Amino acid sequence: MGKIVSLSGVEDENSILEGVLAEFKELAKIPRQSQHEKAVSDYLAGWAEKQGFDYIQDQENNIIIEVPATEGHKKGPLTILQGHMDMVCIAEDGEKYDPLTDPIKLIRDKETLTARGTSLGADNGIGIAMIQYMISSENISHGPLRAIFTVNEEDGFTGAFRINEKYFLDATYLINCDSEAFGEMTESCAGSNRYDFSRANTWVFPKGDLAYELSLSGLRGGHSGIEIGLDHANAIKALGNALGYVSKNGVSIELFAFDGGQALNAIPSFAKAILVIASKDQKVFEELMAAAVNQFERTYAAIEKNYKFTYEKTKFPDKVFSEADGLSFLNFINQIQDGVQTISPFVDDLIESSSNLGLAKIGEASTTLNVMARSSEDDLLAKYTQTYQSLGQMAGFDLKSDLPTPGWAVDPDNSLKDIYAKAYKDYTGKDVRVMAIHAGLECGSFAKKNPELKMISVGPDLAAIHTPNETLYLSSIAPSIKVLAKVFEDLK
Repeated sequence: MGKIVSLSGVEDENSILEGVLAEFKELAKIPRQSQHEKAVSDYLAGWAEKQGFDYIQDQENNIIIEVPATEGHKKGPLTILQGHMDMVCIAEDGEKYDPLTDPIKLIRDKETLTARGTSLGADNGIGIAMIQYMISSENISHGPLRAIFTVNEEDGFTGAFRINEKYFLDATYLINCDSEAFGEMTESCAGSNRYDFSRANTWVFPKGDLAYELSLSGLRGGHSGIEIGLDHANAIKALGNALGYVSKNGVSIELFAFDGGQALNAIPSFAKAILVIASKDQKVFEELMAAAVNQFERTYAAIEKNYKFTYEKTKFPDKVFSEADGLSFLNFINQIQDGVQTISPFVDDLIESSSNLGLAKIGEASTTLNVMARSSEDDLLAKYTQTYQSLGQMAGFDLKSDLPTPGWAVDPDNSLKDIYAKAYKDYTGKDVRVMAIHAGLECGSFAKKNPELKMISVGPDLAAIHTPNETLYLSSIAPSIKVLAKVFEDLK
């Protein structure tokens, strides 16, 4: 692993980059889908032991590593460096990829790092790798540090919720390394809630005699917090709306299959359905579907450039949904809130609340739909819960709702923000952009454990996270490390 030779010079930037990427490459070999982090947790525990650090692997598989202060900084305040182990596993249409067994196949060029056919996992693997590099470097001076690597950030924040508060009560500062733009410093984030709807299936013999497969694929997708305001199409909603349009215009639809989305917190980029109609309705059905496809094109022509929206005859199924089940399913998809709901009256252009219908699947025994709502206002999350309880009851769906993940409010006395801003300007000559974001960060959970903790979130340049186009920009890694090294020196 490369070591920093001179924090003030530029001749060492390549060794910083290679050192960080060496750590990231090892992480990329380990499947680490949310709720399946035992292997990566064991790897990081072994890594800490090899480095000679004291560490704890708790009952959730969170990793806590104690890093002694370097010479001359032993009286410094305890600072936590934090990131999450899990990643959102998204594959391109047609890519053979099992997120529970397959490694990430890295593609590196002069400027970027991407993955072959899947999401890269730099959210938040690059944050983990940067922390590994910094705490093992012999040339970065710092006070006492504690590295905390949490599980299941992407699918419920359970690692952050359940980690013992004692690991935060004795700390003064916390630097979360889960942001996606060098030159931005996050000081606040939205809270969120997960809503899991389910309904037992009733299967009957088809009345119709003609089967069709509908498919919508190739949409841009994206992070359901960061990119929810970009008007990317939601494939589940769009396909559901098309089916609802056909059904409401006189064609009886008998559903056999529906499958859409790959992750709760990613805007669905594909969905497909199999249905049965009467052959006497074939002409009207195809006319209505053509109209629905044309409407989609008119709505999203400026946004979605590479989609495919098809409807073709397919193999006839031996069973279909009952009429009540089919009506319930389509009504639910058509009525559920999706996308931006409110804009903050206090912060310019900040999305205040949104929801994302991220997953929908007709299984053998039951049908499931999964929604994530986000808001910077707890009252709005409570209203979402009330709305979804009513919608689920009307549509005959059972609802399971997790406890809301807390938002992270702006701290007007955040001294760490000033320290980072100064270090950034000293290094770049520019002012850092201070951000409040609509996405969720674990800082909200940590603030509940220690309200006095001064926190920021930073990171290198990433794009298109939670998609197969996820990209890490290599030129931002060394500057990110150097600014944080300056922060460590300045912490008092």
